[in-house]
Amino acid sequence: MISNKINRWLFWLIAATTFIRGFAAAVIHLGNDEVYYVNYARYFSLSYFDHPPMVGLVIRLFSFNLFFESDLFIRLGSVLLGSLAIYLIYLIGKEVKNERTGLIAAILYSA
Repeated sequence: MISNKINRWLFWLIAATTFIRGFAAAVIHLGNDEVYYVNYARYFSLSYFDHPPMVGLVIRLFSFNLFFESDLFIRLGSVLLGSLAIYLIYLIGKEVKNERTGLIAAILYSA
């Protein structure tokens, strides 16, 4: 019975944080660093030695490869990967001690 309750809490935690991050990604305009990464993703080259390529590749995968250029789709990769990270933190905490520990770790991570 505790497992079902914890799974419900985890589901609502992930859903709420995904919604909040998605809403913020759609409403807030791009900052200076994000514009730099958008240009990096648009004109991908390995000569950008000062930044690792994964951020540019994630932006390119979720926005330009799908022909979307809005702020939401530029940030969609980080929104989805952030939600996945909450679940992975839960699994690590569950493996270390128990499900309750995993849920507490996921809540602390998402706060």
